[in-house]
Amino acid sequence: MRLIFSSNITKAVSIISPTETPSLNSGNHDATPVVNSGSLEGFIRYIGVLASSSESQFASAVLGEITQQREKIQYQDAELKRLQNEILDMKERKRITIEDMYAVNENEKAKQRDSATHIEKLRATVDEKENKITEYSQTLRATQEEIAKLESTCSQELAKVSQSAKDIDTLQTNLKDKDRMIDQMKTAGSKLKSILSSEQKKKEELEAANASMNTELRAVKAYIQRLESFPAQSSDIDEDSV
Repeated sequence: MRLIFSSNITKAVSIISPTETPSLNSGNHDATPVVNSGSLEGFIRYIGVLASSSESQFASAVLGEITQQREKIQYQDAELKRLQNEILDMKERKRITIEDMYAVNENEKAKQRDSATHIEKLRATVDEKENKITEYSQTLRATQEEIAKLESTCSQELAKVSQSAKDIDTLQTNLKDKDRMIDQMKTAGSKLKSILSSEQKKKEELEAANASMNTELRAVKAYIQRLESFPAQSSDIDEDSV
């Protein structure tokens, strides 16, 4: 078919060539006019002349083939233009997508940088707080040790005072006839117990109280010794005078 179409095109060109005067094989026409191939109007007139000749079917076929090829070319041009537009549109969408991705990437990088900076600040804050916690822990341990020492000292002083109270109770038992002095000793013992029950009393106060109790104890012992040194017959008189 391609060979036949090429042959027909060659024949059509030879028919409408300006240097030749084509003759029809049919006996219906004696001569055919010379046609200028550059003029579409002349070509159409020549085709009209050929329409009544035996060559009309060939010319119509050639013209139909040309028209079909032209329509095909126009369709292909339109399709090519559509594809080009689609390609341009795809490129534009790709460019926009790339720009959007780049913007998102840059934004993400900025967020990562901000996050890294924030994390560093948080780490610095955590380190600072950990250092403070360490300092507070050391201070707390030192305070606890000091409190333990004070409690130990207070316990020792309390033991001393308790022992003094026991001694006083013993002396009060031995001095049953001395109600006034016993009451005084009980009052002093009650005061000592009140002092010992308060955690805010200091070591000096306990030592002072103990010294006071020892002084009273020595006075009582001295008084007892004086009483024991008196003759038996004067014991009642001395006790009454006391």
